[in-house]
Amino acid sequence: MECVIETKASMILQFIDGLRGDLQVTFEEGTSAAWLYDLLRPHVTKLVVCDPRKNASMREGNQSDKIDARRLAELLRLNHLNPRLSR
Repeated sequence: MECVIETKASMILQFIDGLRGDLQVTFEEGTSAAWLYDLLRPHVTKLVVCDPRKNASMREGNQSDKIDARRLAELLRLNHLNPRLSR
């Protein structure tokens, strides 16, 4: 699933709580990564914060937020992410 939502705890948790099944989430390391990790950890099955510089396929081809998000999701599904933090 792909979605753009406001970076606000209540909005993020409302979105996550509306989903069903085992949730696997990944995002790139950045200024809000630790906060987002702590927020999501109790609500998801798998959570991986990654350093995109350590994932070779993230440096290939065109780059945009949408393309990066799709690549990260695919790498998470294949268990090919190099995690900085994971659960």
